Amino acid sequence: MDEDFELENKLKIYSVPIANKYTAYINEVKNPEYFNDLFFKLQNANEEDEFEIVINSFGGCESTAIQIYNEIKNCKAKVLANVSGYCCSAGTIILLACRGWKINLTSKIMVHSRFMGFSGKDHEIKQRSEFESVWVKDFFKTVYKGFLTDKEIEEVLNGKEFWLTGEETTRRLQKFSKQN
Repeated sequence: MDEDFELENKLKIYSVPIANKYTAYINEVKNPEYFNDLFFKLQNANEEDEFEIVINSFGGCESTAIQIYNEIKNCKAKVLANVSGYCCSAGTIILLACRGWKINLTSKIMVHSRFMGFSGKDHEIKQRSEFESVWVKDFFKTVYKGFLTDKEIEEVLNGKEFWLTGEETTRRLQKFSKQN
């Protein structure tokens, strides 16, 4: 046979990407600018895309956790959280924004109220403190409702930490997913 003929008649497969799979590793919830690439990709994803957010974090910056939460909630793609190790504090806010979960049974999850401080004149600190007190109650009820009971949310806001195993978290997420 002619070599040119053989080359012309070989099967060729052509592809056009219609979906992307992204994986982001969150080990520390740092300042927002650290996550700009993630924000951009979440904002520009389509329904066929998929994100896996691998979390092994003791927590971090509240303002960043809020932005990641909002970007995931507004993302058109499916966003899955994969907890591999610790998922604490700000990490749990990211966890609960996702639409699917893989929780390793050896993982540790911790929910607690936030740590913050203010500076300024007395009246400014008082106004900010009053605002933040109301805001955090609403935010925690939005984020944790269905994952924690109403009583547990109040206990967290009053200073209690909740430590959960991977198994307990999986059970809670099953209930949570039915409500969201």
